[in-house]
Amino acid sequence: MPQLSEFDKIIAILVNSGPVLRASAPKDIAQALAIVAKRLFDPNDPIGASLRARLPASTGLSPQMVNFGLEQSLGLSSQSELSRLQERLTETPRNDMVRKAAGLSVVVLASNLFVGSWRAILEPLLQGSPTLVKAPSSDAVFAQHINECLDEVAPELGQGLAVLDWPREQFSFDAKALEHVEVLSVFGSDQTIQSISQTLPPQTRLLAHGHGIGAAYIDASSLCDESSAHRLAMDVALDLTAYDQRGCMSPYSLWIQDGAYLSAKHFGELLAEEALPKVNQHLPKGSLPKAVRIAEQQWRAVAAARSHLFENEAGAVAIEPDHRLRLSPGYRNLSVHDCKDIKVVINALIPLGTHLKTLGVATESESLKSIAQHLPAPLCPRICKIGLMQKPPLDYIADGLPLAGNFSHWIDCS
Repeated sequence: MPQLSEFDKIIAILVNSGPVLRASAPKDIAQALAIVAKRLFDPNDPIGASLRARLPASTGLSPQMVNFGLEQSLGLSSQSELSRLQERLTETPRNDMVRKAAGLSVVVLASNLFVGSWRAILEPLLQGSPTLVKAPSSDAVFAQHINECLDEVAPELGQGLAVLDWPREQFSFDAKALEHVEVLSVFGSDQTIQSISQTLPPQTRLLAHGHGIGAAYIDASSLCDESSAHRLAMDVALDLTAYDQRGCMSPYSLWIQDGAYLSAKHFGELLAEEALPKVNQHLPKGSLPKAVRIAEQQWRAVAAARSHLFENEAGAVAIEPDHRLRLSPGYRNLSVHDCKDIKVVINALIPLGTHLKTLGVATESESLKSIAQHLPAPLCPRICKIGLMQKPPLDYIADGLPLAGNFSHWIDCS
C-alpha cells in the first residue's frame, strides 16, 4: 500500500491531468485506447506477450480461456467500436445542457473476472475523467498492463490513469483522503459495496455493481428436433464454460419448456456427456479453489440424492425436480429445470432481483423485447440469445442503467 504522502502525490497528478483530458479531442482518446487494445491483444508485442504469460497464474484460468477473454474484450475494441461506446457515454440529453467530466473518478475492480477491468476503465477515460483504479490485490495484472501500455502509447493520457492494488480492508482509510473524488464505481459483493459506501464523502456519487449471475431459457419452438438439440447444447456449453462460470453473465440455471424435443433430463444428459466435453477440449478448466471444491462436492451430492446428476471432468449438470432455485457454486456446475413457460422462469428468478445480470434465451415464438415486457421490477438483466451470454457488445447496458454521463455531471442551461 502506498504511504499517504505518496498517495497524495498520485491524487494530485490525476487531478492535474483533468484539464488535459477534457481538452483532448474525443477521437484522440478513443484512438489511443484502441492502440492499447491492439498491443495488449498482440502475442508478438512484448507487452501483449507479458500479459498472456502472467494471466493464467494470476487468474487461475487456462491459457486457452485467457485467450478467449482477450478476444472478447481487447480483440473487439477497434477504434470504431470505442468511438461508438464513447458517443453513447457522452451523448447530451438536450441541446441546452452542458456535460462536464468528473474531476476524479475511482474504480474498484472485482477479483472474479479479469476481462471486466477493460470496460470499467474505458468508461471514465472515454468521458475525459482522470481515473484511479483499485485493482484486486490477488489479480492486478490486467489493469496494470493497461496502465503501462497507455503510458507508452499516449503519455499525457496515461497521466490520467493510475492503478493501485492495496488491500480492500484499507480502502476506508484511503477514502477519507479522496476529497476530490466525484464518482466511485464499485464492482464486488453487496457486503463490499455497503462497506465502502459508508466511508464516502457527501460529494461522491456511487455507481454500485453488485454480485451477479445469469440464467437461461429454451422454449419448445427452438428445441424442436435432433439438429436443434445438438446446436443448443453446444451454445449452452459455451455460455457455461466461458471463464469457468465465474462471471456475472454465466448461467447458473437452465430452463427447458415442456413439450420440447428433449426434456430437461435428456437435454441435460446431452449437455453433460457430449457438448461440455467438446467445448472443454478447446477451453479447458482452470484451477479449482479448495473452498469451491468442497462446495461443489456438497452441491453434487444433493443433486444425486434428489434427482439426476450427470458429471465428468468437463463439468456437471443437475436435473432439478422442482422450480425452486438451487444455485451451484459455479465452476461449470449447472441446474436444469422443466417448466411450463417463460412466466414460470421469471417467477422463479424474482428473488434474485438486481443480481440477475443476464438472461439467455432460445425462442422462435417470442421476441427478446416481448420477453423483457414480462419482467417485473427490479429484474433488469441484459437479454440475449443463448450462445451469446458471454459475448456482449462493447456498449451493452449493465444493471439496467443508461450509459450516458455515468462519469459526468450535467448542467441544465434552460
